[in-house]
Amino acid sequence: MTRYHVYDCPTNGTTGQDCGAFALAALPERLRAAIAAEPNAGEWTLPALSGGDHGEALDDLTIRIVAE
Repeated sequence: MTRYHVYDCPTNGTTGQDCGAFALAALPERLRAAIAAEPNAGEWTLPALSGGDHGEALDDLTIRIVAE
């Protein structure tokens, strides 16, 4: 079973945060949608959102997802 490792990546070059590895079903809907749109990519980068992943896009942080 494929797991997806999620990282918070600041755009200012500082070290990001390892958020852990999850099954596809455990990821938020928008992350699952990005993976479904390009299932063979192996890695996906999306803007981080404020408000617990429900608000506006943040200019200083991205989310990187890597298939394991």
